[in-house]
Amino acid sequence: MNLELAYRLLIAAEEHSEGGFKVHDREAAREIQLMIEAGLIEGSGPLESDRYSATISSITETGRKFLRGLGQRPKAGGGTETSIR
Repeated sequence: MNLELAYRLLIAAEEHSEGGFKVHDREAAREIQLMIEAGLIEGSGPLESDRYSATISSITETGRKFLRGLGQRPKAGGGTETSIR
């Protein structure tokens, strides 16, 4: 699962909660399918005939917990620098 993409999709779905949130992108559609399988959202994943479209109809309670957890992660490049040698 691409956590950054999943986070962006969940945020967009929250902002477009009325009527669902539809994507027309192969990578995003695949990510939606993975999130459906993980129980994070309800919706429809890409079809065999159209691998570029998917829809998030709602975010489950598990998905909301997941979203809150992702929102608490430190952003890349933020915080203190560490050097691994």
